[in-house]
Amino acid sequence: MKHPHGFTKKQVRALWKSAEHWLQNWTNPESGTASASACECCNKFYDSSKLAPCNGCPIYQVTGHPHCSKTPYAKAEEALEYIQIYEYDIGKLEDIEDEYQFIIQLALGENVDDGHP
Repeated sequence: MKHPHGFTKKQVRALWKSAEHWLQNWTNPESGTASASACECCNKFYDSSKLAPCNGCPIYQVTGHPHCSKTPYAKAEEALEYIQIYEYDIGKLEDIEDEYQFIIQLALGENVDDGHP
């Protein structure tokens, strides 16, 4: 069965591992991490030596934007930093949930609008 976004099995597995990581960030933000080294998609597909360094990444394939721009990632990264430095905040936690939900939607083959669920 072909994935609705045309993802390979390798891409889908990377998305599910990334979703697992963001679930951990969402449920335990005090010790969460948001970095390329913690992202399974970056670990599998990112190559800084190429003109299109995110080529092959399923997130890039759908959004057309490198480095997870035009996704909830930047707000989720800021939310983790805020919670870890200042205080626990429900609004910030929702930003982390948005990144988790975005990745789940991609893995399931659902449509996302301009990179956001």
